Amino acid sequence: MIKIEKLSDFQEMEHLLMENEQRIHIIEEKLTPLGMTIKEWSKNNELDHRIVNDLIMGALRGTHGVSLNARKKMEDFFGLIFE
Repeated sequence: MIKIEKLSDFQEMEHLLMENEQRIHIIEEKLTPLGMTIKEWSKNNELDHRIVNDLIMGALRGTHGVSLNARKKMEDFFGLIFE
């Protein structure tokens, strides 16, 4: 028997996956015409590509320090991809 609590967890994970896919799609739309990868874009903006990837995948929230700086630069270029 599935508990409601577990179903809610599953729905939350499904929602996060959808957000990640949408975020990736927006980023690809911006970078493809420029012929750039996210790693190249990160380097050009003096950001660690691993932090940028973690932000894209939702592993980091970007609320302070280095990840906040990366998030701000990403939102300046890609738009509000984290809302």
